[in-house]
Amino acid sequence: MAIWFIKHEKSELQEVKNVLLNSQWQWVLLGLGLAFIYIIMHGFMYKSAFAVVGSKTQLTDAVVLFLKWNWQLDACPMDGEGLAINESFIVSATWS
Repeated sequence: MAIWFIKHEKSELQEVKNVLLNSQWQWVLLGLGLAFIYIIMHGFMYKSAFAVVGSKTQLTDAVVLFLKWNWQLDACPMDGEGLAINESFIVSATWS
């Protein structure tokens, strides 16, 4: 899939590279820092949500769960079968 993406989006990827090379690095770093803070805050949100139901979760596990869940929402279809996969994914990812 990655090979197909790179092959079909080569001009777009080249444009992204040019934009990044010509940008002001302080803004790029600020954006990356804000994205990092956003991900960590979601980890805290997941951690506190599990704490409400009496489950202790490490912040790193909560961040990984958020990233997996976020990727799955973008990459997998959410029809009836996808929903079943999501529920089993949460159970296996949090209580294993």
